[in-house]
Amino acid sequence: MKIRLFSLVALLVACVTPSLARAAIVTLDASKDGSIFQNNVNNSSGAANGLIVGTNAQSSPRRAAIAFDVASALPAGAVIQNVQLNLVLGGVAGGGGGGGGPANVTIGLHRLAANWGEGAAQQQTPPTDGLGGQGQGVAAGAGDVTWSSNFHGSSLWATPGGDFTAIASASALIDALVGGTKSWSSTAELVSDVQNWFDNPSSNFGWMLINEDEATANTGRTFYSSDVATAALRPQLEITYEVIPEPSTLLLGVTAGLVSLVIPGRLARRESRG
Repeated sequence: MKIRLFSLVALLVACVTPSLARAAIVTLDASKDGSIFQNNVNNSSGAANGLIVGTNAQSSPRRAAIAFDVASALPAGAVIQNVQLNLVLGGVAGGGGGGGGPANVTIGLHRLAANWGEGAAQQQTPPTDGLGGQGQGVAAGAGDVTWSSNFHGSSLWATPGGDFTAIASASALIDALVGGTKSWSSTAELVSDVQNWFDNPSSNFGWMLINEDEATANTGRTFYSSDVATAALRPQLEITYEVIPEPSTLLLGVTAGLVSLVIPGRLARRESRG
């Protein structure tokens, strides 16, 4: 009888656990973002409508930092299963091949190793979707992110251009079709980044978007930022996760299962004896 009961409990645990751990999807807006400029090391565009990644006509690189508040968006015990970053392309340097720039470029997401400030440089009031006149940034205010500083006026990057992992957590081939959504699909490294930010919120500094080609002229891609007026154009991070049940929840499920099996069995035996 004990062996049969143990086998029954084991079977119930195996059946109940998957039913309690269900996948869910949450989509996050960026908590902060901004572009930095190699030829204007003290300029910023933290509140501009565009995130610029790649070179201009003079082969000067631009990079974009972006972060998402993962910890406040997921329930306790969440286990990340899949991560995808979606950005809408708003502009292309050099006309995407027609004006000298490449038709396709590769852009990587490099996990940042230091915090940084967004600031209010180039803020549009009221908000618009326009991208004109933002390719050089403007003089940074206190606390803005720039090529030289993670917080302008108070803290420098250890390395100009940002402190980040050398190897990208994910890369995507970005074409020149303006208006389309460009996605960085899930990788083990992206999942690891987001899981670590959830488990250790103080380490969440986001990613630096870097064009693989920072030598060729006109490799730049301008994506819409979190500051544009139209919500559908803003960056989004899509996270698929599961919540593993607490032991007490699991025990409750097993107990309920046992009750549903044992009581009917006993009643049936009593009826057969009667």
